[in-house]
Amino acid sequence: MPPLIEYIPRLPNLRDFSLKPYPSDYSLDRLTLGVDNIRYDVLVSPTFCNATRKIAKLLVLKHTGTDQLPKRESQDQLSRGVHKYKNLFRELMTDTIHRAKGLGEPQLDNLAQTAIVKIVINTVSEQFDEHLAQLKARVRERDLGSYSEKTAGPSLKEKLAGILQNRADIIRMVGMEMFSYLKAVHKENLAEVRESNFGHRSKLFSDAYSNPMLHTHTPYNDAFLIDEYDLSLGRRMEDPDKHGNLLFQIKKLLNQADLDNLPARKFYIEKRGSLPFIGDDEREFYTLYDEELDRWIRRTENIDTLLNYQATMDRLKELKKNRANRSVRKALKIRLKHQKKLFNYFLKKFKRIGLARRICAIYSMKPVYKKYCPPLVPRQVLQYLSSPKTRRIIRKRLKRLQKMYGKSFSLAALNDKVRHIDSLGEKKRKELFMRFLKAFARYHRDSVNHKVLYEAVEQINLVDDDDKIITLSRENNTLYEFFLPHEQVAERRKIINHTIIKADVRGSTDITHLMNERGLNPASFFSLHFFDPISDILAEYGTQKVFIEGDAIILSIFEEENSPADWYAVSRACGIALNMFSIIRTYNEKSKQYQLPILELGVGISHTAKPPTFLFDGNNRIMISPAINHADRLSSCSKTLRQRIMKKNPQFNLFVFQNASEKDMAATADDLYLRYNINGIELNEEGFSKLRKEITLKRMKLTTVGSQHKNNKFFTGKFPTKSGRYQRLILRESPIQIIQPEDFKISGVSARKYYEVCTNEKIYRRFKTDI
Repeated sequence: MPPLIEYIPRLPNLRDFSLKPYPSDYSLDRLTLGVDNIRYDVLVSPTFCNATRKIAKLLVLKHTGTDQLPKRESQDQLSRGVHKYKNLFRELMTDTIHRAKGLGEPQLDNLAQTAIVKIVINTVSEQFDEHLAQLKARVRERDLGSYSEKTAGPSLKEKLAGILQNRADIIRMVGMEMFSYLKAVHKENLAEVRESNFGHRSKLFSDAYSNPMLHTHTPYNDAFLIDEYDLSLGRRMEDPDKHGNLLFQIKKLLNQADLDNLPARKFYIEKRGSLPFIGDDEREFYTLYDEELDRWIRRTENIDTLLNYQATMDRLKELKKNRANRSVRKALKIRLKHQKKLFNYFLKKFKRIGLARRICAIYSMKPVYKKYCPPLVPRQVLQYLSSPKTRRIIRKRLKRLQKMYGKSFSLAALNDKVRHIDSLGEKKRKELFMRFLKAFARYHRDSVNHKVLYEAVEQINLVDDDDKIITLSRENNTLYEFFLPHEQVAERRKIINHTIIKADVRGSTDITHLMNERGLNPASFFSLHFFDPISDILAEYGTQKVFIEGDAIILSIFEEENSPADWYAVSRACGIALNMFSIIRTYNEKSKQYQLPILELGVGISHTAKPPTFLFDGNNRIMISPAINHADRLSSCSKTLRQRIMKKNPQFNLFVFQNASEKDMAATADDLYLRYNINGIELNEEGFSKLRKEITLKRMKLTTVGSQHKNNKFFTGKFPTKSGRYQRLILRESPIQIIQPEDFKISGVSARKYYEVCTNEKIYRRFKTDI
């Protein structure tokens, strides 16, 4: 039974060792998700992807031993391919780093590296499977061939069987070798480029390129851990060498050396089960401090800094031999003393939980364990070497399995290892303990990084073979493209915001009915008097058609990045709307002469500071934007208000009223206002704010009739069309009046405002007179 109160000796202060945390600032959270709203759409250089396939294929041939070329020729081919591949990777990533720097977004570099990790991992598996299919086809051909071909068949069959059996190892070796090329380029070229552009950043990718966990589906397999990490870890909850238990033990020991630190004192309360009952502030202390300890462990050099007194002793001897500065040697002597004390304390604790002998057994079993696996598993071999109690059980198991395997298993090699472990001196045991701690730190670092990268890779949607997704994602500004310089074409400018104009013909149903009754053609009437003349002026304002229906037209103006000469979306939207009324007035004069219907419009202009999204119906691009619905509301007109206000012969063409309660208004983002909009243009508030940034709006005085207009404000300014011609705008700002739902009587004034782009010619004439 453990003591109720644990004695902790006075240990060296952890903060005196200048430990460095593992830099882990990897994130993609500022980037835009792709069209599925789950993953990031990424398109990587086809040249680089093709080169990846070629190198993966050559390495699969090499590691399966099935290359039909002479060895020297095969080596030369691989060497040339690798040289070219490394140059492509360097070129691709250098361009990406500079682009990320220019955009002020280092996460672009993260995204590109994550995509390349996914490409390499996927390509290795694909090339292995493709080669396997070819080998199977060759074996089948030989089975169906002549006698001489059949006699050559068994060796290929045996080779194929061996390849299938060693599939995981081959894929891992190919993947690791490919990543070693990327790591070399990172170390020789890219690390310095990144540091000069972004400063010191996460070590995630430089460590990932040598992380074997990325190339296996079973990163916790015993044989994998022994071969790659010099480790064997328990899996049961009660195993003291289970990853989580070991990590907790090391954190606990670090914490005991850090008790002069306030968060450390708070942390050192071994009541893990009671954590759910602690307060939020204290929980945050636990979380932050635990993460700090974890990042120290993941920085594998810290293990040497803290505990490797042997290395310090060797350095001290060297300095003494070279008669180095006394103060330097004195500092090292102090460090040596602290390291020894801390190391011995760690070792003592590991002995107490029964791990010291097991650690020695791990390194003793490595040369012989495969002789016994199967029928045993590596963990049983470790137990045989480290725990006398289990030996009799394992002997009986091997004896039982002799008949199944058709051979006996001599335990002589294992018994030799038991004696070897018993004979190990203290110095060797300490060396092995140090080796184990460093191996565990590396394993823990790779395990955390594997989890981070695995989750990140799952968020990448490689769209190289899906033209529909590429088009859709590109149009919606969600496609991240990483090309080599020679592959890059003139970049499509990204839409940064947009403005929608909705022009709605008033009373179109009545006009259609009357013209049909008179035997006239309403379709040609609307076309010649409305749609065709408006189409003729679209280019002057940089406007595009979004949608046309029988009695309405929806237009859009986009602003694109890096084109400030055209950042007049709202001004030009107002300008084309005014021009629509000029066109309508001209055609209305003609219509009066021939007793044709008179056209009246209502126009709504809605600006939003974001790009729209798009979907495709075949080759037809369809825009989706909340500004379309909002412009529709702004262009609307209440029939009841029309009847009431038209009688008064109003000075203005737009009035906005609130008849819903403040509670109802606050409960929805919908536009609940009632409007009178006959030959008027309403601009949304966001659009008015944007207009003030586009052009200089001057406040102007304009006398208005009626007390209800006393709070009106008028603004004027000029903007350039696409051809460079300047056009004047006059806008009216007015408070929204509150009316009673029952009788539409005005009961108050809202703090909210609405904005009319004035269309009344008298107002423009009055402005000229005032000037």
